[in-house]
Amino acid sequence: QAIFVLEGALGPRSMSKPVVLLGSTAPAYTHAEFNDVDISPTKSCAPSFAPTFPRTGTSFASTIPETLASSYLVNTENSDEDADSFAAKALPALRWWKSMISSLIASLSLAALLSMHVKECQGQHAPMLRGLMIAIFTCMVWAPNWVINASILVRGEFHVLFCGVVPIAIILSYAVVLLPECAGVNLNIITEAFLSTTGTFGLSILLLNAPMYASEAHRRLDLSIGPPLFVAQLSASMASWCYVLLLSESAAGQAMHVGFIPPVIWTVFQVFGLSSLKNTYLRKFLAPRESRRAWEAGESGNKVEPPLLRGPQEEVFGNIVAFLAVICRSTTHLTILAETVRHPGSSQWLTSLVSTVVLGILKRTGWAMAAAQVAVSRLGGPAWIIQKLQPTALSAAYYHDFAGAGHLAVILLLASSVVRAWALGDARGFLYYDYSPAVAHGLVGSACAVVVEDLVVAWVRRARLSTFWEPDWLPRGHPLRELKARDMPLSGYVWVFGASSVWLAGFLAIMVGPGFLSGICRSLSPGDLSPLWHLHQQCECSGAGLVSLGD
Repeated sequence: QAIFVLEGALGPRSMSKPVVLLGSTAPAYTHAEFNDVDISPTKSCAPSFAPTFPRTGTSFASTIPETLASSYLVNTENSDEDADSFAAKALPALRWWKSMISSLIASLSLAALLSMHVKECQGQHAPMLRGLMIAIFTCMVWAPNWVINASILVRGEFHVLFCGVVPIAIILSYAVVLLPECAGVNLNIITEAFLSTTGTFGLSILLLNAPMYASEAHRRLDLSIGPPLFVAQLSASMASWCYVLLLSESAAGQAMHVGFIPPVIWTVFQVFGLSSLKNTYLRKFLAPRESRRAWEAGESGNKVEPPLLRGPQEEVFGNIVAFLAVICRSTTHLTILAETVRHPGSSQWLTSLVSTVVLGILKRTGWAMAAAQVAVSRLGGPAWIIQKLQPTALSAAYYHDFAGAGHLAVILLLASSVVRAWALGDARGFLYYDYSPAVAHGLVGSACAVVVEDLVVAWVRRARLSTFWEPDWLPRGHPLRELKARDMPLSGYVWVFGASSVWLAGFLAIMVGPGFLSGICRSLSPGDLSPLWHLHQQCECSGAGLVSLGD
């Protein structure tokens, strides 16, 4: 086995220097030809306490014959062609400074949408402006996904037909706004956004994906990625909503000190998401592609032609892993901030914040997984459990994507507070100070926690104290065994931060209410999930919370 020590989390690092095998006399080797994001800089022989176990025939790798693994072996010292081949198979990963810029741009876009909501409530071209706002919101969620990801999953390459998601989103957005109004029904803006986004998703699947699948392998791959992750993400969001709205300040919640729950919720979602992606990568992507390669090379005894699976699917997996990282880290912090807004007199958010930072450091340095592997090995646990505890290229890219991703929640709430101050005509609306100083304290605390976590993880990796053990249940040269990644292209940032920022904005709007976020209302929305299904006036506020926008 090998220990992978992560470094360079907060910036690019050249891979041209030798990778030293600590505690071993084996010769050093270099990756001079591959100079992208390095998330596995040092290999070393595992210490005596490292768990070892025989390979079993029941592992995920059993779907891929080891004789086919030679197609993944890359000698990066021999030729530029080999280096290019390796770079093509490596997963794309985020860079922290690009994540920061993308978070800022996405937050400003959401602030512009909130400003449109304020203007709409002032009665300025209300129906058309609201329709435009919902259309932009829906396009931010689905347009980059269909153009960038779905086209590769369905066809293996870009096809202009997938741009059809834009007119679908626009038509449906105006339909959910204008048709109810013509019928005399005023929908909540959250209800309209929900109907528009889910309707666009369903219609795009039926009208764009279904007729365009290049093969059965593409259909299986596409359906194995989106639906499970969407259901799991919605379930985690519901758990977070219930925690903030129902459990956090209940008598039971105060008695049990439940502040640790938010990071646990999104850690469970992370485990499920990465496990689901690993299964899909091995069974629905790698196995069909290798079966096709073996059949074309005459190495397979199968007389039936396997379905063709083409295109840079690694790009899609890298994009989804990055989206998963941004959602998990940002939603955890957004849950804490929403808890601060709803319960400004509580100290539960401090427990949540400390738990988030500690758990984040343990996961990103590999200490949590290494400790779990040692414990399971010492207790005589089965090999398949240790296999699940070992990192792969997917989980390594996931933890690399964490750098800079946690700032999205803070910047998003900061941008919305600027809109609130403008709508109220009161500078104290900035950082929601007009509502409670505790919210400003929570924002500053979350920002500091994100920075501290990133700096601690970067120091641990620079000091070579991080431990990521190589997944030795995979054959050598397997793409998931190489814990390194390349820089994500611009298209990946557009989708990851566009879609995640919109999801976070909707998540927060349900927690506290869109009127409170934008400054239309001084008070919060009701402390339940009623904004999901209640029908009422667009600019309605509870109690005396309505702001006179004409003043």
